[in-house]
Amino acid sequence: MDTRLTEIERRFVAARPTGAALAFYTMDWAPDLAAAQARAKKEQRPVFLIFVTNISAATSFYQGHC
Repeated sequence: MDTRLTEIERRFVAARPTGAALAFYTMDWAPDLAAAQARAKKEQRPVFLIFVTNISAATSFYQGHC
């Protein structure tokens, strides 16, 4: 058996993010604020609002995550 493959796999597992670190990406996203507010009210949960701006253009705003 090639031991280099085992070493690569070991390093991959060690570097791989944990479930807790990736929890942000498992959030349920709503298409807009109104939909998020309606769902939050129905489920009695808070709204987590994220604004991301393109700093290269002062009036160019985007929403989402990367």
